[in-house]
Amino acid sequence: AEFRRRGFTEVTLWVLEENRDARKFYEKHAFHLDGGTRRYPRTSVPEVRYRIRLTVP
Repeated sequence: AEFRRRGFTEVTLWVLEENRDARKFYEKHAFHLDGGTRRYPRTSVPEVRYRIRLTVP
């Protein structure tokens, strides 16, 4: 709600690929994988990128 109130139209976040609980949480709240991947700095742990498009009131 705060992002929408401030006029944001999209939210992007990175999640550790193995963090299944976090991934389920974001998916439950309408975030979608967008195909982005990277390695977490210093440890090379894989991350995946999620996005959600917001509608502004």
